[in-house]
Amino acid sequence: MELVFKKTVSPDVLEELKLNGLDPLLEPDIIAEKLKSHVEEVAGERLLGSLHQFILGADSFLAVRNAFDPGALGDSPETFFTSGTTDWYPGAYTTLAVLAASGLHPVSFHSENRGELIVNLTVIPGVGRKSDKSRKELRGHTDACSFPFAHEFDPEEGVSPSPDFVVLIGQKNQDKVPTCVAPLSKILKEMPEWVIEELKKEQFMIGTQGLFDIDYVRDDASILTIHPDFGYQIRFSHSHVTADPALHKATSAIKKLEAATQKCLKDVVVNPGDILLVNNRTALHGRRTVCDAKTKSGGNTRWLQRLYANLESTKGLAVDDTRPFCLAPESGWVG
Repeated sequence: MELVFKKTVSPDVLEELKLNGLDPLLEPDIIAEKLKSHVEEVAGERLLGSLHQFILGADSFLAVRNAFDPGALGDSPETFFTSGTTDWYPGAYTTLAVLAASGLHPVSFHSENRGELIVNLTVIPGVGRKSDKSRKELRGHTDACSFPFAHEFDPEEGVSPSPDFVVLIGQKNQDKVPTCVAPLSKILKEMPEWVIEELKKEQFMIGTQGLFDIDYVRDDASILTIHPDFGYQIRFSHSHVTADPALHKATSAIKKLEAATQKCLKDVVVNPGDILLVNNRTALHGRRTVCDAKTKSGGNTRWLQRLYANLESTKGLAVDDTRPFCLAPESGWVG
């Protein structure tokens, strides 16, 4: 699904927020309130209606084109952390207002990237797992896959639900490296019924993805579930979901799911000024190869940013009084 803003929010309006010292990492609600009417004005009723239909499940992803003007940017960052610079603020401001106009609220997790609300997706210099992963293809996953579905959430467990939506902000992408999205509706059509039934069984082990600073595995978990209002939902990671090798049908079902996902991936280029919303319950998302190991970081290498967003009905455990959007589990938590 794709929507195009006929014009962007006035750069003067965005610059005023910046001059007033409003920090997207700390004051997302204030920013959203100040900008929401401006976004609604440039978007128009028809686009806003389509945006609300998407949130209600009309599609698994939505590309909002020409949402903001990135303006003059410095070199692409070489770290996940966004604090300390401000050239990326216009995209963040606009995105927070788009989320507010959609009825979504931004969230972060204390155990991931220090709980920062917005993180960089960019080429990390050096050698090792983080650097390699920042360059290579990602085959398709849901974020925070070991966390509960929203309707599974139990405050006593101490783990907030995985996010409802993953939101990408386009800052730089001169090589037009695609993000890949595989809608669950299409994946289901590629799998026989017995595979779907296996994936619904609570027989899988789901480990926590590497950016989360916790030691936690969700045992006896299902990969697929049926939400009472939204239908089929999924959580998955190619490298963090396993089954007991003795459960032959379960291990085979994982392989069938992986194969089906690759057939259903659709390339979506997030250009500078674009915002991509991916439903983290009804789509797997990944990325084509960004660059090889010889390519230097920084400069004009691909630079997207990411934040999470939830429906108002999705509850979690806030753990930071200064950042009410920052949810459990806390860094270092052991489940």
